[in-house]
Amino acid sequence: MYKFILTVVVLLNLSVNAFARENVKIVGSSTIFPFSNTVADYFDKEDIFPEPIIESTGSGDGINLFCKGIGIEFPDIVASSRRVTEEEIHDCKKNGVNKFTELKIGYDGIAFVTSGDMAGKILTLNNIWRALSPYGGPNKQRNVGLPQVWSEIDEDLPERAIKVILPPPTSGTRASLIELAMQKGCLFQSSAAAKCDQLKEDSSIMEGTEDDFALIGYAYLSSNANTISALSIDGILPSSETIQKRTYPLSRPLFLYVKNRHVEIIPGMEEFLFEFTSDAALGTKGYLINKGLVPMTNDELKAESYKATSEIYEK
Repeated sequence: MYKFILTVVVLLNLSVNAFARENVKIVGSSTIFPFSNTVADYFDKEDIFPEPIIESTGSGDGINLFCKGIGIEFPDIVASSRRVTEEEIHDCKKNGVNKFTELKIGYDGIAFVTSGDMAGKILTLNNIWRALSPYGGPNKQRNVGLPQVWSEIDEDLPERAIKVILPPPTSGTRASLIELAMQKGCLFQSSAAAKCDQLKEDSSIMEGTEDDFALIGYAYLSSNANTISALSIDGILPSSETIQKRTYPLSRPLFLYVKNRHVEIIPGMEEFLFEFTSDAALGTKGYLINKGLVPMTNDELKAESYKATSEIYEK
């Protein structure tokens, strides 16, 4: 009996407190940040709901905030340029975030952009691993003889110093780069595979910020095609078609994670998600596609739209 009363009180407190915050709160990926802002401009043109609070924290930090608990002090939605990990799911459940819905919103591609004598060259996944790894030299067992210029990796590449700007460790873009390029281009196998994830700690790698306009997302590349160019990876250039079909090696899906228990108590959350997953936003001629988001197939869009209007109500 006492257990039942306590449960009711907790749920009632959540509902009452939740209405003290009238804005939908979204944190997470800097890649998705401009898309979320654009949706916010469209979803409530009649000013029925307050403007959403949207913070660019990076995917890792955003997921950490999202998983801290249920209630108005915690975000309702996290945008992520990678899928949540099992460890993060465990952290969510530990803090009472037992049910959340994954919504795929489209695709992105990580591009290596350059100018000068690197333009038009082809990189392989192994080239990338050797350029960024502390084990990428001729002797892969020891941290010696690491290549300092691109021509030491491949004679077809110019004699130019290796300088690569990477996002910070909490970025989903960095995690995707390790998964899609480092792990797949790595020479190690089995027990030594952990070395595939490691990055150099020298002047060849410069850490950027969570501002993706300084980094390598496809949306930025497509809107600045006149001033920057992308390198081919394994002979394939990033394009809307190659990224959607996942033939471009550094293609990745983008996600929203939604707290199910917040949907019915945070004003405008349902309407915001409906707008975000609408054909007007994500269809082949949608306004987010015009801003550089690579679209899903029609079947994928239908599936995600259905989840946004049904699965999120599962407690």
